[in-house]
Amino acid sequence: MKYLFLFILGASVSLEASEPSFSEAFELAKKHERKSSTDETQKILEAQARIFSMALPECYKSTGDAHTSFNLVVQIDISGAVINSWLDKPTPYTLCFRDVMVREFSYIPKVEPFHTVIEYKYDAAP
Repeated sequence: MKYLFLFILGASVSLEASEPSFSEAFELAKKHERKSSTDETQKILEAQARIFSMALPECYKSTGDAHTSFNLVVQIDISGAVINSWLDKPTPYTLCFRDVMVREFSYIPKVEPFHTVIEYKYDAAP
């Protein structure tokens, strides 16, 4: 009987879903954003713009760096809370940006789960 219990426990553990990789989360975000209506896309862009206006100066001030291109994916629940995040390039600056996004992002999705991505490209050319 002891062995049967261990076998059942092992089977239930193997059935648990794993966290998506960054690439998988990125693709989910692109899919969810493509399916959004024009009005919803406008709301998402406005919410992202508010994050940029907060995070760029705050994170530059705290890290002294803003010279990094990065992609940040967040998963949002139906209440608008950020419940998961993925970064393609974790640096002190991008981790700060992620923390601001998790703390301050304000968007209530029509579906759950909802993923969105911020794509920031730094261009050093004068």
